[in-house]
Amino acid sequence: EQLRDVPETPSNYYIVRQDLVNQICYQLKNIDSDKKGGLILVHGMAGSGKTITVSQSVRLAVEECGCFRPQGVYWTKIGNIQDDDFTAILRGLCIFLGCKISDIPQRMSEVTVFLKAFLKGHQAKSNSLFIFDDVWDTKYFDKLKIFKKSIVTSRFNLLGDVPSSNHYYFPLPESLSVDEALQILEKYYDQTNLEHNYELVVKAVETCAGLPLAISLIGGLKLNTKERWEKAVTIIQRRDINNKRSDYEFNLYGTFDLGVDQLNQEQKELFKKLGAFKRVPIPIQSIATLWQNDEEYSEAQLRELDTKSLLKYDENKRKCTLHDLMIDYLRQLHNEKENSKDYWKFLNQNLAQSYLQKCQASLSSYPDDEYFYQYYLYHSIQADDSSLAEQLMTDFNWITSKVNFFQTIFYFYIDQQDYIDYLKKTQQSSQDAEELLNLIRQYESYLEIMSMDMVQFLLLFSNKGSSMHLRATELAQNNVKSKHNHYWIFTEYPKSKVKEIKWIASKNIGSSYHDRMIACSNPVFGNILLAGTDLNFSENCKLVIKDYQTSEILFQVSPQKKKYVEVIISPNGQYVAYQWLYGGWSIYHVETMKRLYFMDENGTEENIEYFEDNMVEKNSCFIQLEFSPCASSNPVLITLSESSDNVKVWVIEGNSIHATDNSISYSHQIQRIEYAQNGSNIILWCQNSCQQENDTDPSDKYRIEIWNTSTWKCVQSFKVPKFMIRNNDNIFVPSSDEKKGLDLKFIKYTNKQTAALVVVYGNIMGTLTMEDENTNSVEIKRESFQPILQSYSIYNLSITDDEQLVAVYCIAKGSHVMVFNITNINAIQYLKVDIPNGSYDIKFIPSKHHLLVYESLNSQSCYEYHLQADNLPWQTLHYQPLISEQIANQEKNVKEIQSISRAFINKLPAIAQIVKSEKKGIWRLKGFGGEECKSLLQYTLKKKYQHCFIFDDMLSIFLVGKFKYKSENCEYGEKLKHWKIILAE
Repeated sequence: EQLRDVPETPSNYYIVRQDLVNQICYQLKNIDSDKKGGLILVHGMAGSGKTITVSQSVRLAVEECGCFRPQGVYWTKIGNIQDDDFTAILRGLCIFLGCKISDIPQRMSEVTVFLKAFLKGHQAKSNSLFIFDDVWDTKYFDKLKIFKKSIVTSRFNLLGDVPSSNHYYFPLPESLSVDEALQILEKYYDQTNLEHNYELVVKAVETCAGLPLAISLIGGLKLNTKERWEKAVTIIQRRDINNKRSDYEFNLYGTFDLGVDQLNQEQKELFKKLGAFKRVPIPIQSIATLWQNDEEYSEAQLRELDTKSLLKYDENKRKCTLHDLMIDYLRQLHNEKENSKDYWKFLNQNLAQSYLQKCQASLSSYPDDEYFYQYYLYHSIQADDSSLAEQLMTDFNWITSKVNFFQTIFYFYIDQQDYIDYLKKTQQSSQDAEELLNLIRQYESYLEIMSMDMVQFLLLFSNKGSSMHLRATELAQNNVKSKHNHYWIFTEYPKSKVKEIKWIASKNIGSSYHDRMIACSNPVFGNILLAGTDLNFSENCKLVIKDYQTSEILFQVSPQKKKYVEVIISPNGQYVAYQWLYGGWSIYHVETMKRLYFMDENGTEENIEYFEDNMVEKNSCFIQLEFSPCASSNPVLITLSESSDNVKVWVIEGNSIHATDNSISYSHQIQRIEYAQNGSNIILWCQNSCQQENDTDPSDKYRIEIWNTSTWKCVQSFKVPKFMIRNNDNIFVPSSDEKKGLDLKFIKYTNKQTAALVVVYGNIMGTLTMEDENTNSVEIKRESFQPILQSYSIYNLSITDDEQLVAVYCIAKGSHVMVFNITNINAIQYLKVDIPNGSYDIKFIPSKHHLLVYESLNSQSCYEYHLQADNLPWQTLHYQPLISEQIANQEKNVKEIQSISRAFINKLPAIAQIVKSEKKGIWRLKGFGGEECKSLLQYTLKKKYQHCFIFDDMLSIFLVGKFKYKSENCEYGEKLKHWKIILAE
């Protein structure tokens, strides 16, 4: 149970290099006892016995010395592979460790981050020993360092000249001694044979330089006469063989020839075909498909090849593995009239056509054997079969099967990009392939929702009449007949007089309603990183950062606290801060995933207290935290104290956060702080502390202060009204009426000559201008507020770094964003962007005119809108008509839909609605049905129900209401007002 996948080394086939095994075992005992762990690299040339030596050392350490108990060891074969292969290997290891398949990411960087976080949270498993056999690339070697206790075998010295204190290096002898070689041969031959042919045996061993792989092959030859020994030695000694590998001093391929020549003709042909496969374990299903035989017969042939040391067959996993040198040998077995390129193409054509024949042209029917869906396009491209590659990449059923097997779209992205590159390389049109790739990137989050059905996805989102839509329609019609599937299509699209502004990309970041916040880094410093949460407010809460372009998870932590309300990421993406529900902040270094701690005046870390059974780290309890937009070797951030009366500047040094001498303290409450002008200034607003003697204006005021971050001085201040109200002349004026006045909700400082502040009062957005710009202290005059927008509700406000665009998130008859270009305050332009229902947050990507809209209610997806694109329907703002139109709309009693539900009854669509009718205060239940959705009922409701529901083939409408209720005979107390839930049919 402890030796998971550790290769067997039966004494009848292998010998033990006892001294070397003992040395490695000694270091394994040290690693097991050391809390910090360690890494062992065993290095030697191909075929020198690295795998066997490490296997024997690990077995000795576990079975006889009791190391790595009870957690055990995990053995993983790597080999000369590509990124997608390495990712698949790591995912398999995740499953082996007990991770849920649905939780495991699909990208290489995501999996390493996931594994690092998983092992950090599972100490017992992190203390297991992980063995990675035959690592070629230093890139993969570096990623495998996330494992605390590990052994790596490689034909290269991946550690360099000077290993660190807990890294151990064992160079393996390149050859066996004659005595060691004879020990191996004794496993295959009787003593009489070896003694009778002793001189030839020794000559054979010396000729092949004592290479263990070659010795094993000689053992599998079953040389039972002197003549056969002489022939074998002659072939191994020959120097004029064209196919002799230059990195070996003997005819290694000639040794392979000897092994192959002992096969019958059928076995030779079958064995040669195996050269088409990638350098990964090959499942029996794919081998049987290639050989066009049943699995039972194919297994018998593999066992025979195993006994001749030509390959290794694992009967438990039903997979075979070929040595890299043997794969190289098989790929050069072409005749003199063929070149290696044509022969490689032939091998792949044979494999690709075998799969096609097995599937009977229905590629999506092939079972997932952990090879076919991973590598079929690769073999089609290597075969240079453009028609097969096109058939594959336009078979959306096959793509659906592939995506469902992997539970991600990522591997499709890899295939599609490889296909596009192939088309371009062969000078074929890639327009349709690129259109599909861009379409999926744009609507990626919707594909995740829709159970990974590519046919359904294209029916909804591809352009009607396009080749993609026609192909999806054809497949849908066939699937309805053969698989009894059902699909939705749009028969008619709404026509709008205004040009619709579509998002250019959509990315999923969370998976629950409480994943309601995002933050993004500045693309000036590299790839955009998107920070958020996954399963927030649950026991499985994770803090997550994704690469925005690739959707790769670069950071993932399972924190102790499970409820978070805010996220901030540094401009360069190196640090991220999460605020938990009770006000404290957790700050992490993104690359290392280590948490940083605030230091108090005495240099002490977090002061922990408990509040309502919740742990509170007092040093990190701030109302607000902001990273400086300026890049620095020691990043800077500002905080607003828990008491809202102190602003402090901090600097990150190493793994801790230290306070600087810069701070601002007031006796009154500070409302908010934030950086402005790309970090050159800080803007804060607070309650005005005093009244001037000559101040006759009775209205309450806020004080807005602009602080220069270099000099740490207040360079400008404003007094602005705390409330605004519309007077009889339809003009907004300051007010002290808290009940009727519109309170100040948002402030953005623009530093423009004609407009100092963009503000939101209640549901009104506008500008506050000042008359004297050269005065440090300015009081905004009564007439200086210029309304720009009035909406039913203004939920959020964002401004670009260059202060040209302001985006206002409005909720009025559906969600939308109003974007204003305020470059010229006297000729403001505006743009309306309809956004998905359920959107929660908006923000501009730093340094760009690209708007991110985060929808948290349904899909937890982020939508990107390009606001510098050509032909956008910008309009010039005419102040009075815009405001007057919205006021007029407010005075009307517009019909409002409270709830809607849809179903099919007798295969016909049915709709139920709760609506507020045009007659004030009256709510109605409406029902529609039939092919044309005609009105079937209208019913006046005595109470305002919140929800209505209908269900397939059920002739009822259900209403759910929640009412404040007061009863004389209330069981909760006399005349106690409480909530009552009513279900009506």
